[in-house]
Amino acid sequence: MATPSLRRRIAVRLSLTLAIALVAGYGLLWWEFDSTRGVLRHQMLSDWARSLAECLSVDANGRVILRLPPEMAKAYAQSGGEHIFAIRDESGARLFGAGGTAAPAPAVVPEDGVFYRHDPDGPGPLNYFGIAEAVTVGNHHLTVQVEHRAADYQVLMQSVADEFFEDGAWMGLPFLLLVVGVGVVSIHSSLRPLRDLTRALASIGPAATEIRLPEAEVPIELRPLIRGINNALGRLEEGMRIQQQFTADAAHELRTPLAVLAAHLDSLPDQETAAALRRDVEGVSRLVGQMLRATQLESLVIEADRTSDLNRSAEEVATWLAPVAIRDGRSIEVSAAPAPVKVRGNCEAIFHAVRNLVENGLTYTPPGTAVVISVETAPPAICVRDYGPGVPVADRHRIFQRFSRLSRNVNGAGLGLAIVRQTMEAHGGTVSVEDAEGGGAVFRLRFPAVG
Repeated sequence: MATPSLRRRIAVRLSLTLAIALVAGYGLLWWEFDSTRGVLRHQMLSDWARSLAECLSVDANGRVILRLPPEMAKAYAQSGGEHIFAIRDESGARLFGAGGTAAPAPAVVPEDGVFYRHDPDGPGPLNYFGIAEAVTVGNHHLTVQVEHRAADYQVLMQSVADEFFEDGAWMGLPFLLLVVGVGVVSIHSSLRPLRDLTRALASIGPAATEIRLPEAEVPIELRPLIRGINNALGRLEEGMRIQQQFTADAAHELRTPLAVLAAHLDSLPDQETAAALRRDVEGVSRLVGQMLRATQLESLVIEADRTSDLNRSAEEVATWLAPVAIRDGRSIEVSAAPAPVKVRGNCEAIFHAVRNLVENGLTYTPPGTAVVISVETAPPAICVRDYGPGVPVADRHRIFQRFSRLSRNVNGAGLGLAIVRQTMEAHGGTVSVEDAEGGGAVFRLRFPAVG
C-alpha cells in the first residue's frame, strides 16, 4: 500500500480539524440556544406581567380598575387564545381577564413571581407557559397572571433556530472549502523548497559529488537537515576520492612490475612455459587497465559542447584491433553510416567501450568469421555483432555487472561489459544485447540524439 503524500496528509487533517471545529461550534451554539430560550421565555412573560401591572390603578371609591392601551387590548382580543391574562384578588377571584381562561392562581406567589405550565385539557398538544406575580395596588393585594400558548412559542423558537442553523450551514460550508483551498495552496507553495531540494539531489552522483544543497531559501526548520545531508555528502565525496585515488595508484603501481615481469619472461630458456606465463601476464595487465578505466569513468563528466563521431570511433577501434584479429584467424568489418553521426560524448570513453565489445566478440566468435561494427543514425547507435554462441536470455541482465562471466574457460575478470554499461550511463545512453540473425549476439550502444 502506497504511503500518502505529505501534502495530502496535511490537507486531510486540516479538513477534518476544521470540520470538527465547525460541528463543535454549532453544537455549542445549539446548547447555548437551548439553555437560553427558557430564560428568554421567562423574561418575556415577566415583562408582559409588569406591563399589565402598570395599567392597574384605584379609583376614587377605592376600587381596582384596569386601563389597557388600545393596542394591547386589541392584541389580547384578537389573539385567538394564544395570549391569556388574568388579574385576581386576594381570594383568587378573577377581576379582569382576556384571551381565554387562565389557570387557577398558585397558592403562594413570591415577590419575584412564580412560573408554571398549564394544560387546560389534560396532557396533549394544548398547553401554556405562564407566570404569576404579586402586585399591590393601593390597599389591594393582587395576582397578575400571564400565559402564552407553548406550541406557538416553540414553533417560533424552532423556526428561528432552523433559520439560523440553515444559514449558518450554508455559510460554514463555503468557509470550510475556502480555508481548505487556501491551506492546500499554502502547503503546495510551502513544499516548493523540498521539490527544489529533490531536483538538486537528483543531480548528485559519482561524477558530481561536489554539489551541495542550498540553505539560503530553505525554511529554518529544514536547515539542520540540509546541513546534515551536506556533511554526509562531504564525507561520501572524501571517501570516494580516497577509494578512486587508491585504485588508480594501485593500477599505476602494478603496471611497472608487470612490464618488468613480461621482460624477464623473454629470458627464460623454456619459451613454451614463457608463452603460457606471458598470456597470464597480459590478462593481469588488461585487468589492471580495466580497473584504472573503471576508476576514471566514476568521475567522467560529459561537457555539453563536446561531441564525438561514431563513424570515426568504429574505424579507430577496427584499426587498433585488426592485428589481434588477424593473429587469431578472425577479421573485423566496419559498416559506417553515409555521413558523420555526431553524439554528445567523450571520444576516448566511447572508443574504450566499443573496443571492449569488439575484444569480447573476438574472444567468442569462431576462427574464420568476422566481428562486424555498424553505425546507425536513428537513433544514433553503434552495433557490434559476432558469430559466437550468443547470450542466453536469462543471463542478459547480469553480464553487465562487475566480475560477471558466462564462461569460466575464457580469460578475463568480467569488467569489460561493466565498463561499457558505466560509459553509456555517463553519456545518458543505454547498452543492450540480443540474438543476431544467423547466430551470435548483437550488442547495441544507443546514444541520445544531439538537439
